[in-house]
Amino acid sequence: MTSIHSKPGEEEFKMILDMMPFAILVIDEYRNFYYGNQRYFELFGGTVEKAEKVSIEELLPRQLVEDENIVQRIQFLKEVFGENPQIMQISRYRLVLPDQQERFYRIHILPMPGEEGLLFMFILEDLTHSHDKEMSVLQQAKLLALGEMAAGIAHELNNFMSILMGHIELALVKNHDPAVEEHLEFLRNQVENISHFAASILKFSRQDPMEKQPVSLTEVVQETLRFIAARLRQNGIQVQLQLAPDVPRIYANKSQLQQLLINLLLNAKRAMPDGGHIIIRVHAEKDVASMEIIDSGEGIPVDIQKKIFNPFFTTRKDGWGLGLNICQKIVRNHQGRLSFESRQGQGTVFRVELPVGTEITRSQ
Repeated sequence: MTSIHSKPGEEEFKMILDMMPFAILVIDEYRNFYYGNQRYFELFGGTVEKAEKVSIEELLPRQLVEDENIVQRIQFLKEVFGENPQIMQISRYRLVLPDQQERFYRIHILPMPGEEGLLFMFILEDLTHSHDKEMSVLQQAKLLALGEMAAGIAHELNNFMSILMGHIELALVKNHDPAVEEHLEFLRNQVENISHFAASILKFSRQDPMEKQPVSLTEVVQETLRFIAARLRQNGIQVQLQLAPDVPRIYANKSQLQQLLINLLLNAKRAMPDGGHIIIRVHAEKDVASMEIIDSGEGIPVDIQKKIFNPFFTTRKDGWGLGLNICQKIVRNHQGRLSFESRQGQGTVFRVELPVGTEITRSQ
């Protein structure tokens, strides 16, 4: 393999490359290692000494080695170098580093004359930060559009619920059968719940200031289960409650906490297509009230665990990828923390931690 040591001018060449902020690798036209700067080996591992003893396939990221497009570009650069030297540039090339971190690069391929033929310098310019910023702006635009659509749907839903509530109230006035009255009261309660959720969506999409009041997490769990427990039972899911006594009230928006719990329970249900168990645990420690949703489901694959709170990220064909993102936003709006632990094949625990604040003391 070509060596760079003790040749006139190459120590200066090496120093210049090491000062560059980009990862740089130089190979010859026979795919032998020529030089790599310090930044390159920081990202992809190894040293100059080790690199001189291995093949280029072990030095370049696998995506670059196996990319036919890059191989063809290098061949083209070789063919035209004598008459029309060119620099090739590939924008937004996705690479997975040895630590499994995903990054985006602009790759420049620069041909240079060497003593024994052509050299090719690969310059990797990191675009990850700008890529993330652009993706963030795009996601915010999507969320804004979705928020406007959700607000429109919620508004129409409220109109339907108002009409339905009017008919239920009329039926209650005219009805004299206690058995029918019980069903009508149950129906009215469900319509009120739907109306509250629709109003919550409207406030959430418009980011209006939340109305907060002292709320019991235990009551949130019990009331929410009244209209979702049947759905869970139909899917072969048993729910066990572990509600500690004397959990302090938190200063919160009750409707949003119910929305949070429903989203987490539906998420657990989807992880147990053949049925299973859910434990809902409520307890308090010092100035924090906690709610845990523990399922016996499939667990979350390790490679997607960092992405599950991202808006529009979903592994379901019929999913929007907004459920957990909304849950996180609700918890943050309450100055709380949403975390999870998961093992594939063993289930998942979602933990909601909410502060017991001074506002409650003033409210009571």
